[in-house]
Amino acid sequence: MPHPIILLISLLSFVHCQQEYEFGFMLNSNDNYGTAFEKIINFAIDKFNNGTNQVTLTPKIHHYDGTSLYKMVNEACDLLTEEIDLIISPSYSDSIGVQADVFNKVDMPVIGTSATDSHLITGSRDELFLLPPLDEMQAHVIVDILSKYGWMKPSIIASDSNYGIHGVTFFQKLLVETTAEVSVKEEFDTSVYFFKAEDNPEDIDISDITTNVLDTMDRVFVLHCEDFYGKYVLKKAHEAGLMGETFVWIVTESITSSPQNLKIYYNETDKNGYYPKYYDGLLGISLYVDTESTNYRTFKEEALVASQGTLKEDDLIPIVAMLYDAVTMAGQAIEENLAPQNVALPPNTACGEEPWAGSDYIVNSLVGHQYEGATGTYRFMPNKTTTMTSKYRIVNFRDPGNGGASMFTGIGTWTSKERLKMTSSDVLFLGGVKEPPRGLPNSLNGRHMRVGAVHGPPFALNPTGCKDIRCWSGITPTIVEKLALALNFTYEFVVPKDNKYGHYNETTKVWSGMVGDLLENKIDMIAMDLSVSSIRREYIDFTIPFLETGVSAIIKGESKTNTMFFFLSPFGFSTWAAVLFSFVVFALFQTMISKLSPYDNNGKVRFAASKCVCTKCSLESHHMADTAEVCLVEEAEAECEESKTTILNALWVVGGGLVGQGGE
Repeated sequence: MPHPIILLISLLSFVHCQQEYEFGFMLNSNDNYGTAFEKIINFAIDKFNNGTNQVTLTPKIHHYDGTSLYKMVNEACDLLTEEIDLIISPSYSDSIGVQADVFNKVDMPVIGTSATDSHLITGSRDELFLLPPLDEMQAHVIVDILSKYGWMKPSIIASDSNYGIHGVTFFQKLLVETTAEVSVKEEFDTSVYFFKAEDNPEDIDISDITTNVLDTMDRVFVLHCEDFYGKYVLKKAHEAGLMGETFVWIVTESITSSPQNLKIYYNETDKNGYYPKYYDGLLGISLYVDTESTNYRTFKEEALVASQGTLKEDDLIPIVAMLYDAVTMAGQAIEENLAPQNVALPPNTACGEEPWAGSDYIVNSLVGHQYEGATGTYRFMPNKTTTMTSKYRIVNFRDPGNGGASMFTGIGTWTSKERLKMTSSDVLFLGGVKEPPRGLPNSLNGRHMRVGAVHGPPFALNPTGCKDIRCWSGITPTIVEKLALALNFTYEFVVPKDNKYGHYNETTKVWSGMVGDLLENKIDMIAMDLSVSSIRREYIDFTIPFLETGVSAIIKGESKTNTMFFFLSPFGFSTWAAVLFSFVVFALFQTMISKLSPYDNNGKVRFAASKCVCTKCSLESHHMADTAEVCLVEEAEAECEESKTTILNALWVVGGGLVGQGGE
């Protein structure tokens, strides 16, 4: 039996080796997944501490009001007073940026488990780590989806937050690069609309956007905003009539990763909520996480058991699992690189100016550490992003039809290597249709059209410059009037400021006149005698012409001396020689064929001879018959004499064919 003193020394050695680290967590109190986040944090900490580790972790969880920047900063400052070693936050990009500015000021390391904005990585945030792939990859996925279905005129609706603006920047940059690689007919023509990112999501106003897109007849929309704005934007779009057949809505990863935030609630006491029917047919992209993998299934099973019924399976979505992975990964990284005894203690002053000298130890522990978790394999690179493979799911929101809840279901995948790969042909689009919309309006019913025109008799006349449509007359105003009656739309004529049709300036790369107004979305169409030129066709579409004209150049021809053989002038000597030679050869050939063919005159005589039954036949080999009265051979020869083919006949027939007049 070991001596008690030896056991005491061993225990003291263990206590001495055991190192305690405090992890701080910033949770948004308005997040629908806030409860799930908190329970997963405690589950991850408990599981790590129950292992045979030389490190113990202690969680310090602080909740902040996501609608108030001031309150979030104060909460971050309060968290610093608790001698925190590392901050882990599942907040989205804008919030992470603010938190990192507070914590990194004292060199406190921060891990963002949901932020995807690559603009967050700056020199002033050198201790900020981002776990998921960045937004640049999302832009590639969306462009590939648009290209697949031929939706070349998308409109981007985004919040005016850093997250929205930076996402749009990536998207526009990629569209320009993509357009440079495709033909003119496949050019992307993109419109961008921003709405104010209100502190209270219910207060957002997109009425100007919906009015504008109704006028411009946009049909394909990409919604890039934080998850808590998503349902309000879609609701207002539905109320404006922008979520029916012929429309397409593609939502980004921030929305698809938090489907619970799309639910509509009847009142404040409603705890379940529902997904409105107009969501059916939404397309989206989400970070691909293999939820059927052994690691993910093990994580879910253990988390559900540990929660003792306080967590539901629907709560354990990938962004919750990524928070679990971040806690475990950080704990393992610190344990593999145990701190020496002389590492400085973390700061304990709220938003202090004094940097923490020991932060390099935590940062160096995280960089290069590889971890295989529930949501994938991670390794932080020196730029503080991970090497996680950029893989996304293409998802489709739909009612499963079996009484289950509507949800995003996978219809395809995207990787940087294989690009877009659709795994299902059963795709539902808005309005319950299965055929992909064209992305263009199919009706002008009830629309108001801005029609470009200038005074140009006789096609359009308005000598006084009156703005009333009744002041216009001529061919094109009459055509527009008839179309408006037939298609039930209203219209107004818009005259360009320079009163020109449209000229392209090679130096400034800008169009003038009506063409410029059309490209700048100041008008919806042009109704004038606009010439169809090659340069204009590269930028705008034309209808079938209502008038075709030609331009001819008349020049003086060469004077030639008239001769009796002038008709031979179209061809040279060799050509005429070949024609004459062919003329004679074909005539001889036709004559020879007539003599030898069993179906021509000679054949007719030979056939008659084989059937001869008269006594006057000149061929002795023919059989006789008592009943014959007429010699068939002589009768055939008499007929052939009248129609036999001679060389002259053949020359006449071939000559008639050459001049295209026939032989008559």
